[in-house]
Amino acid sequence: MVLLDDNFASIVSAVEEGRRIYDNTKKFIKYLLACNFYEVVLLALCVIIFRDPLLVPFVAIQILWINLVTDSFPALALSTQETESDVMKRKPIDESLLAGIKGFIIWAGVIGIATVGTIFFVFQRVDLALAQTLAVTSSVIYQMLRSLSCGRLKPFDLRVN
Repeated sequence: MVLLDDNFASIVSAVEEGRRIYDNTKKFIKYLLACNFYEVVLLALCVIIFRDPLLVPFVAIQILWINLVTDSFPALALSTQETESDVMKRKPIDESLLAGIKGFIIWAGVIGIATVGTIFFVFQRVDLALAQTLAVTSSVIYQMLRSLSCGRLKPFDLRVN
């Protein structure tokens, strides 16, 4: 670290900014990995269950819309969040950037399986267009809820100081 002045506050400010960047990068990566894993699980399971590559939950334009709109804007918002209030009270970071991602990935798989079950149920009773609409809508809702849960690295703390 190169100091341009003789002020200790510059070091504290630099460490705080570095932790903010690290935290926001971690939020961004968790969000994108969980959402994209959800889409992959959804597509793969539908191809396996329906045994027809034409009976997919999304058509190409829907995948593009989901990836451009519901992936990019929430991820951008996560990457530009303000510093959390307790960032300087934490110990120095000694973990991988991907630490704790397994729970997010497992949860994305579970939601993907539940969505496939719903799509299968709707497809058996109605038609493919309604099932695809359901898949896109549930994917967008899942990704918006996931962006809210990725907004904070630590779980809620209801204790009063």
